[in-house]
Amino acid sequence: MKKLTLYILIGFTLTLGLNTYAQNEQRSQKSISDTWKTITLENCSLEYPSEWDYQKMDQDLGSGFVIVSKQTSNQDLFTENVSLMITDLMGMELKPEEYGKIFEKQIKSSPSTKTIETKKQHSNNLDFYTMTYSKVQNGDLHLIIQQSFWTYKGRAYTLTFTGKEADYPSYQETLNRITNSFSIKLT
Repeated sequence: MKKLTLYILIGFTLTLGLNTYAQNEQRSQKSISDTWKTITLENCSLEYPSEWDYQKMDQDLGSGFVIVSKQTSNQDLFTENVSLMITDLMGMELKPEEYGKIFEKQIKSSPSTKTIETKKQHSNNLDFYTMTYSKVQNGDLHLIIQQSFWTYKGRAYTLTFTGKEADYPSYQETLNRITNSFSIKLT
């Protein structure tokens, strides 16, 4: 369990690093269309807007990817993003809620975060747990982070959206479609 907690802490740190990456990434403005692409990685897949940029991540902790939205204007210094991290639970069989509550405990211990909502959900024949929270980064960057957790056969799948608090409402429909498109090939 100590090893798993260490991996989760490293994963949490990676999530914060992706936030900084997205904040510094400069992108050209492009309007959003109705076309979507599908990513398949290992035994899972999801859909994302075709104008977002896809980057695969290879890490010691597991595998995953990040998809990054386009910059909405020249003054937009933060690009919203969604990342997926697949983690080996080292033989542990945890339910999505159990895994998510480990993250939730860490979030609640951070003075710059505030939990907005937690809920159990079901889509594509899979149960998952979603946690939405706000975070202030670098003193003045107000973010909304939504994490959804699935577990299957000793692996955890963490889908994380990070966006500016002011822009979150305009991304909710896209985020819901991405989250609800996530599926795991059940064997």
